Amino acid sequence: MLRLFAEGKDLHAETAKLMFRLPPETDTKKHLYKGVPVRKIAKTINFGLAYGMGAHGLADRAGVDITTAKDLIHTYFNTYKGIARWLPQTAKRALAQGYVVTLAGRRREFPSVPDGLDWNREVRAIAERSAKNHPIQGTNADILKRALALLYAALPANAHLILAVHDEIVVECPEARITEAAQVMQTMMVQACQDFLHVVHIPEPEVLIDLYWRKE
Repeated sequence: MLRLFAEGKDLHAETAKLMFRLPPETDTKKHLYKGVPVRKIAKTINFGLAYGMGAHGLADRAGVDITTAKDLIHTYFNTYKGIARWLPQTAKRALAQGYVVTLAGRRREFPSVPDGLDWNREVRAIAERSAKNHPIQGTNADILKRALALLYAALPANAHLILAVHDEIVVECPEARITEAAQVMQTMMVQACQDFLHVVHIPEPEVLIDLYWRKE
């Protein structure tokens, strides 16, 4: 996965090719597995596992049956063995020490799970999912907040931060400042990532210039 980032590849498309052993030239949006585009399957797994998604969740989101979903998750973990090790190790360590942290050091605490209760298994499962998720989504939040702080200090005159939409930042500025503001946004977004991510290659951020916010 680190190699795919370093090469600037489409993570979801390349994951699909690796999982399904497809030729490099395959259009993963059109290539189907049991009627579902393989890129959609890969994207669902790439994002879903961070939230603790299991076979039932994958089946619902990707539109496949449970048996197929289990097989796909097994294939994914065989493809990315590092992720297969990291997720359970992170959950186990978090519950053992009572907390987990983001790359910025923000801590989420997990009180000990009592033994001998009927709901012990469910409580532990929820805690494990949260423990896996916090370093990933929490670090994303760290990066976004860092980017907002950098932009607040660096944006040109009359350019203003409007809102943050999960992994996007919206800025409003006069037409005369569009080019300058766009360049500053690209620079600061990369800087915010580099402040925390020292191994992963940071791709150039995409800047959409329009009269209103929209999703491409």
